Amino acid sequence: MSVSVPKLATPTFHGLQPNTTEGMGRLFFAVAQFIRTLENTYARPGGRKLDGAPVWPCHTFDERFRFAAEKLWDTIWKIDRVAELTHLARSNVMDLQPPSVPEEELGRHMAALRDIPIYLETLIVYLRVVADCIANLTPYLYGLEGKNLPRNSFRDQRKWLVSKYPNFDPKYAAILKGHTKWFDVLAGNPPEFIGLRDAIIHYRGGIQIMYQPTAGDAPAKLMPMLFSDYRTLTLDLFTLLQKVMKDMCVFLDRYAEHFDNIASEQTKSLFLDLNNPQAITLFQYEGELPSGWLYPVVSGTS
Repeated sequence: MSVSVPKLATPTFHGLQPNTTEGMGRLFFAVAQFIRTLENTYARPGGRKLDGAPVWPCHTFDERFRFAAEKLWDTIWKIDRVAELTHLARSNVMDLQPPSVPEEELGRHMAALRDIPIYLETLIVYLRVVADCIANLTPYLYGLEGKNLPRNSFRDQRKWLVSKYPNFDPKYAAILKGHTKWFDVLAGNPPEFIGLRDAIIHYRGGIQIMYQPTAGDAPAKLMPMLFSDYRTLTLDLFTLLQKVMKDMCVFLDRYAEHFDNIASEQTKSLFLDLNNPQAITLFQYEGELPSGWLYPVVSGTS
């Protein structure tokens, strides 16, 4: 059975803003900046909070929070790097015209066909890791009330909040119920269908690269097919991963809004201004962003 993602809303706080007034593009990743702000304010080395930090009843941060925060940042940067490597490899798959194919060009072409499946499998794993990073961090956002939340499994935490204790945080339960299709695509929803990550790791999955020639010297159009036990899960993994990323970004928008509102209300101060581009920027870039093929364009830009 193939997997698919429905048509999605456009994210606001996670994704690309290709052009700014300064001529630079931005990659927004608000949830990373929200967690970093928490870490810098309440979980500084040695368990110290920032001098003059607003009082927050949820101040239960420990070393595990800092490790979880660093894991989230590390995973986000790895996703960006693997997306960049994928783009660079794609540009080396050319429409070769025998019999006169330069040896160097042929070598790059063949290396790219070997490397792209490696990069795509790695990307699937890292996207899946983001979910468990969120699960690791979320209990801290409830303080002592969150001590019973499952923290090592996004699937278990979602089940706890949505099915077992829906009144614990009804607003977040609604977010988990309505905006986590991306997780099911990656992790599966047994027995209904196999997720991309489990197909690769547990069900003998593999990626086969098909490509179509293009006019002139342009790179060939690639269509990576993911299969598992002779069943095709998707005919175009690039497009599916773009949809997964967009769906994840919509979820992270809702997540950042929800918990930023909680932090602002409980500290009686504006915690992180999500409407300030500088506050939610992961990095700026000039020209084309090699990893940009993976990210959605945020609302309000084109």
